[in-house]
Amino acid sequence: YLAKSLHESGWKAVGFVGALSRDLLAVTFDAGAEPDVEGKPGLSVEEFARYGFDSVVTTNDGSAGLKGLITRGLENVLTSQTPEQAARTVVFTCGPEPMMHAVAKLAKAHSIDCQVCLEQAMACGMATCQSCIVKIEDAKKPHGTTEHGRPWRYKLACTDGPVFSSEVVVW
Repeated sequence: YLAKSLHESGWKAVGFVGALSRDLLAVTFDAGAEPDVEGKPGLSVEEFARYGFDSVVTTNDGSAGLKGLITRGLENVLTSQTPEQAARTVVFTCGPEPMMHAVAKLAKAHSIDCQVCLEQAMACGMATCQSCIVKIEDAKKPHGTTEHGRPWRYKLACTDGPVFSSEVVVW
C-alpha cells in the first residue's frame, strides 16, 4: 500500500525487506532477478518493482540478499546518499519493535525523518478497549516522565496512529 501511495504521489523510493531466512520473506522475487548479496538496490522484489522502486533484501543467514540485519542494508544506502538526497529522505518502517527502534536510531544518526507503524494488539480498533496504548512524548498533558525527564502520555495506536514520528515514541 505504501509503495503504491508513494508512486502515485511521485516519490522515488527504495524498499527494504528482511527476515531470518529466505523462506520467511513475505515477498515475491521477479523471475530471474535475485536480490544483490552486497545489498545494492535492484528491481528484484515484485511488490516494489511494479512501481519502479528498487529494493534491498537482507536475511540473517544470507540465504537471500545481503547477509545480516535490515539495518545493515539501510546503513549502506543512507551512507551512499549525497547531502541533497539525504535532505529529501524519509524512512518508513514497520515490523518487530526492536527492529523499528534500531531503524529509528539509524535514521536519527543520519538526521533523517523516520515514521514508525506501531504494531499493537487492537482488540476493538475504535478506542473503546484501550488495549493498543503506546507511550508517546507529549508535554501538554503528561501521564509521567521517563528516566531522562521526557514527558509522555499514553496514545492509542488504533485512533491516534498507528503511524508516529520515531522522535516522539518512548521506546
